[in-house]
Amino acid sequence: MRLLLLSLIIGLISCKQTSEENKRVKKEAKEQVISEAAFDLNEDKIKQKQSKQVRFPDIPRNYIALTEQKGKTIIFNPCDAANHQVKIDEKDGTIQIYYLEGQEATLLEVESVSKTEKGYAFGGIIYGEFYDKAMEVTPLDTAYEMVNWTLSAFDGNRTMIFTDAQYKTNYEVVDQPCKECWGDDCDDMNEN
Repeated sequence: MRLLLLSLIIGLISCKQTSEENKRVKKEAKEQVISEAAFDLNEDKIKQKQSKQVRFPDIPRNYIALTEQKGKTIIFNPCDAANHQVKIDEKDGTIQIYYLEGQEATLLEVESVSKTEKGYAFGGIIYGEFYDKAMEVTPLDTAYEMVNWTLSAFDGNRTMIFTDAQYKTNYEVVDQPCKECWGDDCDDMNEN
């Protein structure tokens, strides 16, 4: 009987050790599977990002808005806001176009570039919404000294004429005087 009891105790101890060993092995295997899955997910994200990378056209990256005033093309700086600008930047493989409107800015994360009849259309995400053709640039000359930028993502198309920032010295800069005016008084102020 003692021998049977001793055999039973030894069997239980070895089962317990085997059970603990099995748990440890299972835990390590599970951690390995999770680690490999996380690696695969990360690798998939990298591949996905690389496949989404857009080849950006070789165009200037900084533009300043131009204004027609008294038959001349000028750079007009409003008193209470900055002049409109378009800036193109690349961060972490993502191309971003900033459409700066005075004190407001619109950011387009470019996901597609397509050649148009005369320029390029850019599709992407603005404020969490995808737009197939959010912005478009159309050069008015081969040097991109003067271009039309169209922002078409919101309330219809807004087109403004811009110049490549390297040509800004070709245009007179007019700073709007900071004076209060009301109604017809403002028209008189703009004539000065």
